[in-house]
Amino acid sequence: MILIVAGGYSAALIGRLDLIGERWLLYGQLLFVLSGVLWLGILLPLQIRQARAAKRFGETGEVPAQYWRDCRTWVIWGLIATVPLVAAIWVMIAKTA
Repeated sequence: MILIVAGGYSAALIGRLDLIGERWLLYGQLLFVLSGVLWLGILLPLQIRQARAAKRFGETGEVPAQYWRDCRTWVIWGLIATVPLVAAIWVMIAKTA
């Protein structure tokens, strides 16, 4: 993620583009941030909870129902968090306002 952000800002600065004044750049950045917020706020905590549960059932051999609910929730929110990334790519390629 750091490389994507650094590469994008570097390219914009080399091209002397206004990061806020160019609407397509602004929208691309906002969509990227939205996706990051979803990942950090919802998906990462879910993933940590799943990893802890996996460690426990690795020892006990029993997979709790909560783990499977977390799996479904992660897939749903993972897809939702991917939509802004795909939209950001489209905005950056199409350069629309």
